[in-house]
Amino acid sequence: MRPSQLSAVKICRTCGVEKSKDEFDRMAKEGSPRRKYLQPSCKECVRVYQRMLLATGRKHWKRYDSEYHFRRKLRVQYHISWQRYEELLASQNGTCAICKKVPNGKKLSVDHDHKCCSKSRYSCGKCVRGLLCERCNWAIGAFEDDVERLTAACSYLNAAAPGTRGTATV
Repeated sequence: MRPSQLSAVKICRTCGVEKSKDEFDRMAKEGSPRRKYLQPSCKECVRVYQRMLLATGRKHWKRYDSEYHFRRKLRVQYHISWQRYEELLASQNGTCAICKKVPNGKKLSVDHDHKCCSKSRYSCGKCVRGLLCERCNWAIGAFEDDVERLTAACSYLNAAAPGTRGTATV
């Protein structure tokens, strides 16, 4: 049995509040093998969601509501609020912290120190360094946040003459 099944409380995926397991519905109907599992969202959040659907006339939540998913990712994965994201964006004048380019129709990625929260999939929120465009974020990740490797790459690029690009040997 998993440790989460032994505990008397569960954290709601939607609101993030720790609640009694009695405040969560079961995943499936009687007789189903999935009956032993609880819904990821508490009954209260499900009711709010259902009222929203009725009010908007939609049959189900749009899977591609990118604004909702982005804000949820900020809260769950990086432990920062939408307001904190907006503050970071304003402090960087709406540009990437590295290349200073304005993102073209995309939101800037949250950059955080992976060494701070290495034991967890998620950031603690205190180690957020800034906002990066997709390319700069990918580049930092490819170098695994290793300053020595990044410095070596900069030295390599600076040493290469413009006409010899791509001819260097290892």
